[in-house]
Amino acid sequence: IYLDIDYEKAMHRTLGRLTCKNCGNSYNKYIEATKPKVDGICDNCGSKLEIRSDDNEETFKKGYSNYVTNCTPVIEYYRNKGILVELDANGSAEDTFMEFEKKIGSKND
Repeated sequence: IYLDIDYEKAMHRTLGRLTCKNCGNSYNKYIEATKPKVDGICDNCGSKLEIRSDDNEETFKKGYSNYVTNCTPVIEYYRNKGILVELDANGSAEDTFMEFEKKIGSKND
C-alpha cells in the first residue's frame, strides 16, 4: 500500500504536529480540523502542547529525500508487478481510509 502525498502537504503535516505530554492528544497547527482551540494548549486537559525536537524543515527535507531515494525503487517494483495499492493521502484521514476500504474491498471481491 502506497500513500501518495504532495511534498508540501507532507511537510505541513510534519512541521505542524503538536502533542500533549500529559494526556497524549495530538494536534496540527496547520490543519483546521485538528488545530487546538487555544493556540499551544491541549483541548482535553489544558496542558501546554509540545513540538518534537526533530520536527524542523531541515530534518524533514533530509528524511523526505531519503524516503524518495530508498522507496522509489520499491514502489516501482510493486507497481510493475501490478500489486501496488495506491491511495491519495492528500485529503483527510477519513477520506484516505474510505479510499483504502474501497480499493482493498474491491481486491477481495
